Amino acid sequence: MELNQDWRKLQSTFFPSIAPTRKGAASSPAGAVYCIHDQDIVTLLFAEGEDLSDWTGASLADVRSQFSNRVVLEFERKALEASLLSSVAQPHLEAQIAQWREDAQAKLVATAAGHSVMLSPSRKDQAFLDQWFITKKNFLLESLNGSWWARVLPSAFGIFLRFEGLSGGSAGSSTKEFLLIYRKGQLEQFGVPDLGFIGSDRRKDPEEVCKYLADRCMVPVQAVLLREEDWLKWASEKNPWSEIAWAVQSSRVQLVPFRWSVVSLIASRGLLGL
Repeated sequence: MELNQDWRKLQSTFFPSIAPTRKGAASSPAGAVYCIHDQDIVTLLFAEGEDLSDWTGASLADVRSQFSNRVVLEFERKALEASLLSSVAQPHLEAQIAQWREDAQAKLVATAAGHSVMLSPSRKDQAFLDQWFITKKNFLLESLNGSWWARVLPSAFGIFLRFEGLSGGSAGSSTKEFLLIYRKGQLEQFGVPDLGFIGSDRRKDPEEVCKYLADRCMVPVQAVLLREEDWLKWASEKNPWSEIAWAVQSSRVQLVPFRWSVVSLIASRGLLGL
């Protein structure tokens, strides 16, 4: 199965609170403005759902004055380019993005209510950075990628997520699915799996889906069945593992096949923070 890397689906699934708005949709008046400048002259100004192209060539002071009622996140162009170049040394796009975010955090200047604040490593405002998704992380991706878990999990495996619930209206009226493929500790492929080649009866059976995906992707696959309302809540939290452990125990979250090793990982993360 050729899954490739569907970054738009990854963002909308794992970072639902910061998913991009539809093209042409009105942006929130409180939305952040992102500014790249060269010697205090704007080279790019961006805000979700707004056309700010006319600001190219304007002074940074004018931007701060015009958007004094909003948060302006400022990046110096040369420093930004250096960060992007240094991140290329990382072997995987996800790792490149993580390094860029960490590096950019040290060089970011945020302007709020007309006052500039340098968010250097010695003065991290994590809540602020998370709000404007500069360092936003997802609890599941963070646990699976390069952590203690990598020593316990197989060198190659898949995680099949099935969400049931809210999107279509009443509970159970809609189902969303997403597949993650890891190899050697790195997220290699991800996206919505194509299950059109199996019958509707087999598709409803998560065990049959796992067998099909395992054969097509040539990795063992663990299915996780959960409610979309729970996922949306947990995806916005930094460490919801204790809640997830209780959800597994109460069968609110189902693991197919049920593996004690996976349950132990969830419990250790929730209770011990491993």
